This record gives sequence, C-alpha cells and structure tokens, in this order.
Amino acid sequence: MLRRTRTDPILIELAERGRRPADNLVPEGEKLRREVARMDYEAFISSSAERVRFQQEIGTNAIRSMMLANGGAILALLTFVGNSRKTFDAGDLFWAFSCFGAGVALSLLSYFAAYFSQAFFIDHDVYTAWNNQDELVSGEPRFSRQAAQGWTKGNVVIWVAILLLLAALGTFVAGSYFALNGIL
Repeated sequence: MLRRTRTDPILIELAERGRRPADNLVPEGEKLRREVARMDYEAFISSSAERVRFQQEIGTNAIRSMMLANGGAILALLTFVGNSRKTFDAGDLFWAFSCFGAGVALSLLSYFAAYFSQAFFIDHDVYTAWNNQDELVSGEPRFSRQAAQGWTKGNVVIWVAILLLLAALGTFVAGSYFALNGIL
C-alpha cells in the first residue's frame, strides 16, 4: 500500500484507484485501442505460457524416453545373452553395454542441466521483477547485469542439456550397433 506524502497526494490517489495521471486526458478512441491492445497482449502471454508448459512436457518426456531406451536396452541385452546358449563376441557386447550405460548417465546429466537452467531463468525473472520495481520507484534499475547473466546462463545450460540428450541418443545408436555385431 502506498503512503500519502506531501509532495504527491494526487499521484498516490490515482495509483490507489488504479489509474494513471494521463488517463483522463486520453480520447475515448485511444482508450478503446489501448484496451484491445491490452487484451491482445494478455491473450498472447497466456498462449505463450501454455506453449512453454507444453515445451517443458516434451523435453521431460524426451529425457525419460532416452533413459528408458538405454536402460531397457541393457536389460534386454542381458536377458538375451543370459538365456542363449550361443557364444557371443565379448568385445562388441562390452562396448554395447558401455554405450547403453553412458546413455543412461548422459540422460541423467541432461535432467540435472535442465534443472539448473530453470534455476538460472528464475534468477533472471526475479532480478527483472526487482528492476521493474526500481523503475517504478526511482527510475533506475539496479539489477540489470544480474538479470542478463541469469538469462545467458540459463540459455547456455539448456543447450548443454539438449546436447547431452543428443549424445545419449548417439550412444543408444552406437550401443545398438555393437549389440547387433556382438550377437550376430
């Protein structure tokens, strides 16, 4: 809640009512245009938030799928080798198991990187909110550098998570190749 001071009682009163000083000077056509622009803005922000949730769900499912594919391949290969009386190439099977195990590890690292990217994005959002408050009060944002660093770090780390996930996919393909060579 804003306090009344001797220097700005009119501005405080307008702020408490949710109006800006210039609201009574704006023509009706302009008010309507601004209201439509505000509604469009809110609709696009809502749509963007929904797309972000969908994107996060897809990313999480991709990481889970890589974990399941590599872990499942280890179990399937162990089951196949254990239930067969045929002899297999131990060198290729070693590399197959190593690749699938590396895929599981890379998937876990991708999870961790995605988590930390979100922590950096949260830092960005908090510092940006504080900057907006500073602009309202004093006109001078104090945390611009920290906000930019949070955004940059978040983007770098999310790309690391994506690259780790692609590497996990590569290890799955390599593990499949070695597994086929080892059992055929």
